[in-house]
Amino acid sequence: MSTGESRTGTILVAEDQSAMRELVKDILESVGYKVISVVDGEAAVATYIERESEIDLVILDMIMPRLGGGEAFRKLKSVNPGVLVLISSGYNHDENAQRLLNEGVAGFLGKPFQVGELVEKVRQVLDRKAKS
Repeated sequence: MSTGESRTGTILVAEDQSAMRELVKDILESVGYKVISVVDGEAAVATYIERESEIDLVILDMIMPRLGGGEAFRKLKSVNPGVLVLISSGYNHDENAQRLLNEGVAGFLGKPFQVGELVEKVRQVLDRKAKS
């Protein structure tokens, strides 16, 4: 897929690093997604509870202050067992990431990632949702 193809859907991005948060937001908006960005897992859970019907996918950074990606995923899953979550981390795909995948996380995105990698991973997860 070229990144020039337009996509639809709303993605909640939780990332504590402002430059990374803005980069992900800019990339996803450039291909047509609506993006809601927040600074940590607590904000992600609160935003998801408030706007669940609008949100198609959540991208959680694995390591964040207050509430990390794993804990946030578990709280989101208690709100909606079918929530779609991608975990993002600067660390290699480790046992913590594998545990989350086993618990139902839709995918893992290693940092740093290429623009096309991010767009493709999001598309794959949302396409799986559309087919189910």
